[in-house]
Amino acid sequence: MQAAAPTPASDPAPDIEPEASRIWLPDILELIASFLPPADVAFGLMLVNRAAGALFRGRPQYTTVRLARPVAPWAFAARWGAPGAMQPLSLDQRRRLLHLTAASGVIPNLKLATGAVGFLLCPEEKARIMQAAVAAGSLGACRWLRKHGYPVPRAAAVAACRQGQGQGPEALEFVLENGVQWDWELVCAAVKTGRMDLAEWLLARRSDGPLRLDCGSAGSGSGGGGVSDSNAGGPGGTRGLAAAALGDAMCWQLLAAAAEGCDLPALQSLWCGLRSGGGGGADGGIAGGGGGGTVAAASLSQAIQAAAGSPTPDWREKTDGSPHWAAAFRHDLATLRCLRRLGCPWGPPGALFDRCVGWGLPLPLLRWLAEEGGCPVRWESAGALATSNGTCCGPEVQTWLVARMWQDD
Repeated sequence: MQAAAPTPASDPAPDIEPEASRIWLPDILELIASFLPPADVAFGLMLVNRAAGALFRGRPQYTTVRLARPVAPWAFAARWGAPGAMQPLSLDQRRRLLHLTAASGVIPNLKLATGAVGFLLCPEEKARIMQAAVAAGSLGACRWLRKHGYPVPRAAAVAACRQGQGQGPEALEFVLENGVQWDWELVCAAVKTGRMDLAEWLLARRSDGPLRLDCGSAGSGSGGGGVSDSNAGGPGGTRGLAAAALGDAMCWQLLAAAAEGCDLPALQSLWCGLRSGGGGGADGGIAGGGGGGTVAAASLSQAIQAAAGSPTPDWREKTDGSPHWAAAFRHDLATLRCLRRLGCPWGPPGALFDRCVGWGLPLPLLRWLAEEGGCPVRWESAGALATSNGTCCGPEVQTWLVARMWQDD
């Protein structure tokens, strides 16, 4: 038996929505929203019908729309294109609106905003707008601004080096093609943000010849990471760039940048490359224990301060304020002997010695720590560390540690 279809007069819900709106099922709406920017959901999809509005209402990503993210041009025009829409905003707020709109990369919105703010843009303000677009990686907005006479400041290149992970070198390439000169400050800025890929990209385009920055890569006993000369026959035959070629000041700037932006293995790898390139053996390079001790101590202090402010999870391992470590790092045997006489504790067993091995400190210093200084040593751990990939240790240190490891067993 078939039930009779209800007549319009017997319909219990006279305000039922039209049949066409019933295709907007929650699953379909969720799928559509997954392909749209949050602003398009807030300004568009939520307005389709009451069901769509109720489904997405209360979700943080659709409650607040940030102007630095793409906003539909029609929605932007409805808010800011009407006469007097800018009147409630102060001058600083109007400038901020321009910066955020440039960062969003939506050119129609940028055109509207530059004409609606109600004041003439000086060259300095135009440069700041360009910097905002470059920092966000909005290449379309960068090209539109450049076409309309906006300058590309040097600060934009630094901002491009500090882009978040996942963004490529396109914005950096744009600023270098538009008058910004290459220099080591840009490399330091990329390293300081942990963007070793951008640092590699910059070094490959150095005007005096391309270089390599092999942080974290495996290497030989002479140092597997750091800055190296790429003209020496590729990754298998690259030579470490002499630290003196950069100068101690620039080497320490690179290390301080890595201490802040990179994890401990990458920092150690960069240190090994610069140190092994110093050409001065155990006392050469940037950590030499010769006449530059005062400079090295001050630079080490700056690097430790940078590591203390690092956002990386292993910042404690990078700082390690142990007085023994600070003295050992500078090859300062006089201070180490003084600390021994004062009875200063060595810390957790084996930790300091392993750290010295990991940073490639010279054999005479390691011998003194183990045989005269009384530093606790875990020979198996130190030997394994010395022979691992990417180690800073020279072959003489490796041979000694392996022999002591077997002797201890």
